[in-house]
Amino acid sequence: MRRLSRLPRCRLLKPSMSHESPLTREWGNRTDLLTGMPFQVARHVSQTASFPADDVPELELKAVDFSKECETNPADKIISELLMQFATVGFLKIKNLEGFDEDRYLMACQMFHNLPMDRKRKLLLAKDNPANPNNYRGYLPFVGNDPSHKEMYDMGMPRAWVNQQEWNRYFLYEDTPFPQEEFDGELQWIQHEFENTFKIFQGAGHRLANYLACGLGKRANFFDPWFVGGNLSTLRSIRYLPRSAGVVDSSMLDSEQSQLVTPPHSDSGLLTILCTFGYPGLQVLTTPGALDPVSSLAAFTDERYQQGEEQRAVYQPVKACEKNEVVVNLGDLFARISGYRLKATYHQVADIGTERYSSPMFVDPPYSAQVPLGLLLDPQLEQVPTLDGSDSQKTGACHEASGERMPLFGDVMLARMMQSYVEWDGFEVKDPIRRAAIEQLQFSGNLLANQPAGSRHLRPKL
Repeated sequence: MRRLSRLPRCRLLKPSMSHESPLTREWGNRTDLLTGMPFQVARHVSQTASFPADDVPELELKAVDFSKECETNPADKIISELLMQFATVGFLKIKNLEGFDEDRYLMACQMFHNLPMDRKRKLLLAKDNPANPNNYRGYLPFVGNDPSHKEMYDMGMPRAWVNQQEWNRYFLYEDTPFPQEEFDGELQWIQHEFENTFKIFQGAGHRLANYLACGLGKRANFFDPWFVGGNLSTLRSIRYLPRSAGVVDSSMLDSEQSQLVTPPHSDSGLLTILCTFGYPGLQVLTTPGALDPVSSLAAFTDERYQQGEEQRAVYQPVKACEKNEVVVNLGDLFARISGYRLKATYHQVADIGTERYSSPMFVDPPYSAQVPLGLLLDPQLEQVPTLDGSDSQKTGACHEASGERMPLFGDVMLARMMQSYVEWDGFEVKDPIRRAAIEQLQFSGNLLANQPAGSRHLRPKL
């Protein structure tokens, strides 16, 4: 349900690192890190999917083994693989995620989305149903003539998992609604599966962040303050239906928009863990040489950019995941705090002509997290900063530190959502301090989208 916006015109630069890391140690290795194994038949196949053009090959993402560290799967190997993929393609897969059962979770998602509409209507956000108390978590329905074509259910952290001072201070923290009437075993099972998957994906996100911190020269506990006291992470269950099903009107969309159920975008938060349940449809923006780590990062020098070579970027369909594999990509926030050494890659989802399910976990920091540019590159920081007093109440949008104004993540996220996403049209920020902070960010344009040249690509014509 995202409104399309003009993407910034920029080019891709080779990162320079002043400290030793697995990425710099491996930089001279030209070995292809993408898997060369033959792809097995996907569990869900659409015979009608023909987007993009047939001559664009499928992209097989590198699968990183996420089983416990051991002699054959040491931390250095995992870190090196993560950094190389996030500095080049921007997407990868993880396998052997402990405790994750794709079949059980898919069944829970299907059962939820097939609940009667009168039950789901009680979970609508207050802006869509004023009788409901929930403003941020809950059910979002299909919207007519929108570039996105899906219904969603957003689940946040339970109250018990979040620091109570953080929960009480920032209004986005709220209990996730769930059908309560006739609360039988079936509904309890669905809710349990959602909570269990949330816990597994949140733990995986914390572990991923630790690895990336180590790879960029920080301690393994660098991101702990963004995880141990709870945060704004969201587990989203999504059901897509083909536009041909006529669930809502799509007649005002152009031919390009009509081929998609999620338009081109990059994720805004820290990182995303995505379960595709083996369905095709995900497409990733790649560039000439993107499968070669070195040539990808050196692809767009000023001269080649001026010659228009960036127009060769294409959306490449991703090969469907094997069972219990999940896709991982970084969000704009991680790209920002890495000084854009790591990529937040644009991606989209094609209409595959049949029902489709997916479930992303948007792993985000707390509302109070401070997100300055190049946070990970500051040699004086041993851990990510957060507000521990009443500073946010006094200063509104920003916190003064070392002469730099640092926006709060929650303010940045809301400013971007309200400006860019259709489903947040009409969202009301009742807290006057937070409203002033968000308005300041919208006016300044500081929405995690102020990338330097080289961090983003133009959206190509398809």
